[in-house]
Amino acid sequence: MARPREHDLDQVRHSAMLCFWEHGYAATTMQLLHDETGTDKKQLVLDFGSKKGLFHEVLKDYLSLLGSMYFIRLESDAADLNTVSETLDAIVNNPSPHRDQGCFLCCTAMDSSLMAERDIANTVNAFFTRMDKGIPNENDRDWMHELISEFRSQPGMQSNS
Repeated sequence: MARPREHDLDQVRHSAMLCFWEHGYAATTMQLLHDETGTDKKQLVLDFGSKKGLFHEVLKDYLSLLGSMYFIRLESDAADLNTVSETLDAIVNNPSPHRDQGCFLCCTAMDSSLMAERDIANTVNAFFTRMDKGIPNENDRDWMHELISEFRSQPGMQSNS
């Protein structure tokens, strides 16, 4: 009979997300993850396969939360450009204690080493596609793409690696 887990995987993923968010993927070591989650490094590997595997699970958790909090509104038939504007405003003005680090999704999307990982890139791109589908017409999507491009070109918005 398997031994019961001595740790809560949801809590481990949450603590790991905060660690990745604060330090960035490249600077987050397995030792730092152990320190922040309170989980043995070997157990982290058993549970998630690798640091990258843990990061990917954390990213999916974040996107699920982001989708349920914000983007569900964009998927409504009544969504319009005003809905997009209100949604983006709500995200920007979210009182998150990690606001200074920026959006976890955007930080991931701007990290070329992470985006070189097919599974992570697919997850990020699928979420951006979900966002696109929520924008009601092509002109508004073009406007949104210009806004994202402008955001990515700002000083200080380079890779977090």
